[in-house]
Amino acid sequence: MIASMRQPSAIEAPSTTEAPKTIAREWLILALALSMAAGMWFFSQWVMAPAERAYYAAKGQPMDVGDLYPRWYGARELLLRHRNPYSLEVSREIQVAYYGHPLDIAGADRGRDEQRFAYPVYVVFFLAPTIDLPFSRAQAGVRWALAFLAAASVLLWLRALRWRPPALVTVALIALTVSSPPMVQALRLQQLAVLVAFLLAGCMALLSRGRLFWAGCLLACATVKPQLALMPVLWFLIWATGDWKERRRLALGFAAALGLLVAAGEAILPAWLPEFVRGLIAYGHYAKVSSLLDLYLMPGMAKPVAAVLLGGILILCLRWRKTPAQHPGFFFRMALVLTAVVIALPVLPPFNQVLLLPGLLGLISMWSTLWNRGGPVRAASCVGAALLPSSWLLASVLAVLHMAAPRVALGSTWTWPFLISFLIPPIVMGLLLAVLQDIPDPRPSSPTQLNKLRAEVKELRQSFRLRSADRAFTVNNFRSNSFRPKYVPEIFLGQTARFHQML
Repeated sequence: MIASMRQPSAIEAPSTTEAPKTIAREWLILALALSMAAGMWFFSQWVMAPAERAYYAAKGQPMDVGDLYPRWYGARELLLRHRNPYSLEVSREIQVAYYGHPLDIAGADRGRDEQRFAYPVYVVFFLAPTIDLPFSRAQAGVRWALAFLAAASVLLWLRALRWRPPALVTVALIALTVSSPPMVQALRLQQLAVLVAFLLAGCMALLSRGRLFWAGCLLACATVKPQLALMPVLWFLIWATGDWKERRRLALGFAAALGLLVAAGEAILPAWLPEFVRGLIAYGHYAKVSSLLDLYLMPGMAKPVAAVLLGGILILCLRWRKTPAQHPGFFFRMALVLTAVVIALPVLPPFNQVLLLPGLLGLISMWSTLWNRGGPVRAASCVGAALLPSSWLLASVLAVLHMAAPRVALGSTWTWPFLISFLIPPIVMGLLLAVLQDIPDPRPSSPTQLNKLRAEVKELRQSFRLRSADRAFTVNNFRSNSFRPKYVPEIFLGQTARFHQML
């Protein structure tokens, strides 16, 4: 089954006899990707940016400071002037930068975004290199740094997926990722969701290489945005209990790094945790952030459905906790958890959809398998394949219209490429569930089979001791279909160390 799932996708080179056609196809893919990326970024600079400035001006927000400013200003005041970033005075100063005056929360400004410092205090350590810079330079530097992290996250997710597309296709994937509507919005706003996605990608890449302690450290750093990191943290901790003797290093790394961050935050701002909790509760009232389920469902149904969905995901996590990190299903299960975060949690803004990247990469790598499923799976794949590039194409069309008639007002059409992105997550979740149905459980399905497997491993170890000179021959025989019983999962092939641990 796994062998059939590792079929090359439509964009991988099939054979040397088709090499010229394959190279031409790869160059074509790269050219299309770069053209779409250029269209999206031209749209972002010449269509979306003026429309956003007009939108902010209509709201009485004269300064385009993005989402970085409250975090940057709070870090600057704490590290340089030892002021409490959660204090009312600092919040008022941030509001002056946004709105030109402090908000009258009890009066005319009731219900407006108060723009408080609403992150864990240890986020200041990540922003510390920028606090000595003017905000305009800090803003530009953070934007370029996040773009670099977005490109690097593609490579890390590919490593975790164990998929090696051709170099030209990899460049195309990076170009499309950096120019995707969620990423464009995230970079324009300097959203730290990109940093969280990068840290989770690094965590997965380290897990695939067996470096559990450092993976736990990166997971702890990802908690700078708790609403995005909560479900991945729960999944990884549940997974660690599936083989605690081997995986406890993940939990130890997470606890050590998180404890260090919390302690360092306590050193620079004593008793910060209660203030952060109060600020987080207040954020839930004034930000009024909803979930994608609020768009899909009738009023009042989103929260119960979200609770059922997240509860179901946690139950599946308990069922999957024994999955080895090297098993193909481990990546897709992590992608499903991140997709559930995007759909069910109150993270509606499109920039949070950067968490869909692993799911999209996994589905692209499994395109041939999805197509061969036929029926609803093939239909959903076709719908997703049609919707996914439509944001780039629509943005390019709007950019061309702007160039042809720059004085013609496009109205609210600048939001259309981003509205399309709201249709993608449910399709990604459905296709990920379809893929996971085809991935077999890496564990033997019954105690009898487990005992047989242990006996064969014991026999194999004895043969290693008796015939050390023929060890390679023995391993090759074990890998052959004639020697291996059908119940031995293919994920265990070539991993005799795992067999030894089972004994």
